[in-house]
Amino acid sequence: MWDFTEAVDGYGRFLVITMDESDPAPVRSKHIIVYGELLALDGEARLGRAALVEAPDREAAATLLPAGRDSRTEVHPWRFGGRPAQRS
Repeated sequence: MWDFTEAVDGYGRFLVITMDESDPAPVRSKHIIVYGELLALDGEARLGRAALVEAPDREAAATLLPAGRDSRTEVHPWRFGGRPAQRS
């Protein structure tokens, strides 16, 4: 993550989570900061993937982590050091 050097001015950063048990498609983008598999507590069952990405908006961020058509994708604002605090 700390080796990420492809930052684009004006792009936001997002946490993208896909819940998809199928075999993952390859992830290839210079806008991926870091990504990995989400595994069940047994360490074997695949639940999905998570990625920290840089993109112009939430919709573009969601497309950077390929998932099956039956998967569920969540996109959350993120920054180095964690997600921004929620305002009430």
